[in-house]
Amino acid sequence: MKLKKTLSISLALIALAAVLLLPATSKQGINGKIRTIHMPLYVKLMEFFSRDYNYKMIVREVTSGADTQEEKVMKLFSWTCSSLRKVPDGFPVVDDHVLNIIIRGYGTDDQFADVFATLCNYVGVNAFYSWVRAGEVGLPKISLVFVNISGKWHVFDPYNHAYFINKSGALCELHDFSGTDARIVRISSQDEPGPEYSAYFKNIPLALNDGFSRSTIQSPVRRLEFAIKTLFRRK
Repeated sequence: MKLKKTLSISLALIALAAVLLLPATSKQGINGKIRTIHMPLYVKLMEFFSRDYNYKMIVREVTSGADTQEEKVMKLFSWTCSSLRKVPDGFPVVDDHVLNIIIRGYGTDDQFADVFATLCNYVGVNAFYSWVRAGEVGLPKISLVFVNISGKWHVFDPYNHAYFINKSGALCELHDFSGTDARIVRISSQDEPGPEYSAYFKNIPLALNDGFSRSTIQSPVRRLEFAIKTLFRRK
């Protein structure tokens, strides 16, 4: 009996080792050119759980002392704006993991948004970013972050250090953008004035659905949930 048990355990360990040594890949973009990085599966898993730990550590330190969801979100927003810089002239535009953006300390508009949205999700606040086009021809699209605080969606622009309040001084809800009840607040001065937001307000959706996005599936639990739902969707 002991021999059978020992043999079963040994076979299970061999099978596990074989799985962990399977080849895996990761993608990285540099100035628009994508390269594939090859590694064993166990290395990819170790890096994944390492990123998860670091995200948790960051949000724990940044949101220390904050009690409400709004307080946590505002602390994360301020931290994102102060910790990241726009891509300096001559520096490569690197597209890979959110944690690497934080480590590099600079990024593009959608990368600022990705960092902020990811950290919001790590404090239990659903958030994602999306490109929003202007109602006027010739203006570039901008990357805005939609954050669900206590059941209500709010809009942030971490790249331009801006968020929006209504006439009462509270964070704007989506319906505030359909009229004129949206005022811009910049948490710090910028060399550039930023976009003319009024040209984009009409294209901000009035209703949003919770779902999966890159920013919402950085944790192991959410990634597993996403993988299971994707698997059943294909069947």
